[in-house]
Amino acid sequence: WYGKVSVGTPPQEFNVLFDTGSSDLVIARKGCTTCGNYTVFDASKSNTFSKIPGYPYQASYGTGGNAEPLTERAVMNGTIVSDVVAINGVSVANQTFLLVDDYPKALGENPLGPNIDGIFGLGPPGASVFSSEYNGTFTTTFWNLVQSGQLPESVFSLYLNSGSGTSGEATLGGIDSSKYEGELAKVDINQTVTGAIGEWFINTPKFYVDGKTIKNSNTSQEFPAAVSLIDTGTAFIQAPDYQTAADIYAAISSEIKPLDDLGVWGAPCDAMEKLTPELTFTIGSEEKKANVTMPKAAFNLGRHKSHPNMCQAVILHATEPLSETETVWVIGSPVLKGYYTVWDGKNMQLGLGSLKGTPTSGNNTAVVSSIPSPTSGSTVSLVPGILALLISAVVLGVNY
Repeated sequence: WYGKVSVGTPPQEFNVLFDTGSSDLVIARKGCTTCGNYTVFDASKSNTFSKIPGYPYQASYGTGGNAEPLTERAVMNGTIVSDVVAINGVSVANQTFLLVDDYPKALGENPLGPNIDGIFGLGPPGASVFSSEYNGTFTTTFWNLVQSGQLPESVFSLYLNSGSGTSGEATLGGIDSSKYEGELAKVDINQTVTGAIGEWFINTPKFYVDGKTIKNSNTSQEFPAAVSLIDTGTAFIQAPDYQTAADIYAAISSEIKPLDDLGVWGAPCDAMEKLTPELTFTIGSEEKKANVTMPKAAFNLGRHKSHPNMCQAVILHATEPLSETETVWVIGSPVLKGYYTVWDGKNMQLGLGSLKGTPTSGNNTAVVSSIPSPTSGSTVSLVPGILALLISAVVLGVNY
């Protein structure tokens, strides 16, 4: 899902992915040799641009313009610079961002519309990857807007809208209560993992297929409790390992098989079109838990580009562990688009609301508590774009 931000004076406008799975703003510079038709930033035309701090930085990504992992990581090299960054009437002067010299084609291709020119990270407070690399204190765009007092609350809210081809909405500093019904449920962010890795993580003690717990076929035991990266920029769900994915799919259909060595699973398209399993995750801990259920229509991700008669299923498996100490899921937009989500950086909680007009069931119920509900904020229109990004946090000791 992407929207528009502007950089520089006078402003230069870019289509950027709104990504909770990363933290910093990334765009390409004029002179980029791999940028094709993407919009690039011309620093010479901005009278507020600064080369400071001028540190080099390399970012890498595991998936691009669709839900299939890249055979090789897409790497971008650039420089940390600063300028005015504005979004829908609010702005930050001297905002640091990564200005890259190369922008792999696979990262910006958007089958549903215009190319994606960059990434607008919406990671948790204090999560700029620049800080860990250079032992400095860098603040990302959204949290600078909060600190400056231009936004009324330390929250942003996302309406990704499960309707195909329709616009979504990001509200920075507030909540749009017209987009959901009932009360918001809230679950605590796992602050230990979030603080160590710099991305939004929640506890995920259980998962279900059609209301049933899945057991490890090798041990006959339930799979262990896990944590999940909650990432709007990822167009699939990623299981912690092969065995987890294999046992989930065994409970759904014997026709679903691995399609490649990148963790992708699928089945003949005529078979996939008939499958509508209900995938549910219990998230949170102790008394603050919620069950979130993926919309059934999201199970089939469409035809696999390397296997024309095969369609890709929504769950991939990690080909390498994402953490040496934790069992890690990645819960992406197939689940998140089924809910109105509120990301609260002050109380470190994730709020979840049932979308208006969406049928609910027992698996959509959640333990409900109050969460700050400001009526104001800066609202940005979001447009659907299948762009799945997993930033490689090598600097933070995590391999994606």
